[in-house]
Amino acid sequence: ESGAVVKILVRYRKPFWRDRDLSGMVMWRDMPGLFACDASKDAGHAALVVFIGGPLALRCRKLGAAALRAEVTAKLVDALGPEAADILDFNQRDWTDDRWSGGGYSDLIVDVTARDAERT
Repeated sequence: ESGAVVKILVRYRKPFWRDRDLSGMVMWRDMPGLFACDASKDAGHAALVVFIGGPLALRCRKLGAAALRAEVTAKLVDALGPEAADILDFNQRDWTDDRWSGGGYSDLIVDVTARDAERT
C-alpha cells in the first residue's frame, strides 16, 4: 500500500496562488497522503501537481475519474480559494495498477522480462 500513487496535473490560466503570496504547496492533515505543489513552467503555463499516496491512493482509484476530480478540486478550493475551481485541464495517472512499476512511479522496471515498458 505504501508504494501506491496517483499523480494529477491540474492546469490553470495563471498561477493565481502567487497573487496572494502563496507557494502552491499544500499538505492536508485530514487526508494523509495528499500533497500538492506548484509545477508551473512559467506564469503562462500555470499548474499544480497533486500526489495521492498510500492507502488513500487505493481508495481514490475506486472513485472513478469524475468523482476523483471533484474531490481533488474541492480540496484545492478549500486550501487555495475559489479560483482553484477554474481548471483548464485535469490529467491523472493512476500508478496503483501499473504492471511495470508495481504501483509507484520510478525508473526501476520490476518485471525483468519486460521488453517495451514505455508502450504499455
